[in-house]
Amino acid sequence: MNRIYLVGYMGSGKSSLGKRLAKSMNYRFVDLDDLVEQLSEKTTAYLFTREGESSFRNWEKLALHQTFEMDQVVVALGGGTPCFFDNMLLINTNGLSIYLQMSAISLTQRIQSSKKIRPLTQEYQGEKLFEFVQNHLAQREPYYLQSKITVNALSPSVSLLLNAIHG
Repeated sequence: MNRIYLVGYMGSGKSSLGKRLAKSMNYRFVDLDDLVEQLSEKTTAYLFTREGESSFRNWEKLALHQTFEMDQVVVALGGGTPCFFDNMLLINTNGLSIYLQMSAISLTQRIQSSKKIRPLTQEYQGEKLFEFVQNHLAQREPYYLQSKITVNALSPSVSLLLNAIHG
């Protein structure tokens, strides 16, 4: 498979696992949010807060389309990427999608302990954060479940992903 797309909610480990998977396969690693920032010459936080989510999603779509021209690449998608436009269909048409599935409680714990700024959750803490993640995940999971492969991301390993890819 030339293109592998890691799908999942924020905090599911798409970037950290993606880097390790790419290295083990001798593939290039691309974080879609980084590609959005390169193309727009603005941070994702700026795009979200200053220009609005629709502007961000348009840049994200453009960045996603650029990955379809890449070979031997592991792409960590943004948590919302599969949920807009016809992105999930295009992801599945142009590569192998792997959903890194986690529970809302595990995701909430990871988001709370993360140093990364996440525009969608920065105003929430504790129980409010859990409620937001639980509701938001419920909205997004139908898209995520369209992935060709689903793995439990609570303690994923590169070997688990390699087995899923080649198995």
